[in-house]
Amino acid sequence: MEKEWTVLLVDDSEDMHLLIRLILGQLSIKILEAYNGKDALEILNKNPVDLIVMDIEMPVLNGYETIKKIREIEQQQKLKTIPAMALSANISLEDKKYAFQCGFNVFMEKPFLRSVFIKEIKNLMQ
Repeated sequence: MEKEWTVLLVDDSEDMHLLIRLILGQLSIKILEAYNGKDALEILNKNPVDLIVMDIEMPVLNGYETIKKIREIEQQQKLKTIPAMALSANISLEDKKYAFQCGFNVFMEKPFLRSVFIKEIKNLMQ
């Protein structure tokens, strides 16, 4: 990774923010943080990001609705599609399918292994 990457982390759990800050900090990645989808959309409106890591179940605006809105904005404004990883403890096949239909590129089950998370992040950054 030659350039500094900026990741938008969207999760309503402070514990997940702490964990992901620790993991991504080892990769020298700048992290912007939001605790719900509404705040994520406001951050994206003001800041360019290279990658989105987003929880599915959040108050105010969940991950499914948020990524749908992000994909709509990207299409309307002819913007580059930002790679996005869904995080969820709900791991049914229907949940995964719906996440991909909404616009996520990767579905990561919670809890996850640090090594698998880093591998997926690096894949999305290529």
